[in-house]
Amino acid sequence: MHTVAVLALDRVLPFDLSTPVEVFGRTRLPGGRVAYQLLVCGVTEEVDAGTFALRAPWGLDALAGADTVIKVDPVRRTCT
Repeated sequence: MHTVAVLALDRVLPFDLSTPVEVFGRTRLPGGRVAYQLLVCGVTEEVDAGTFALRAPWGLDALAGADTVIKVDPVRRTCT
């Protein structure tokens, strides 16, 4: 099975993180089998998403075993 790791960094927009999670997490093969093993990875187990925190069950070491790694960029909040 193809493994997809999504790297969630602090200050990530939850919507940006949800897109790869929904696409790869819900895809099914004929017969209903899961198409991808999906890993949400973080530097720490808790990711600061601004208004709330998200859980990243896998650490950075899981990235090495993934076939595909998706890095969701954090938001750059600036005031001018």
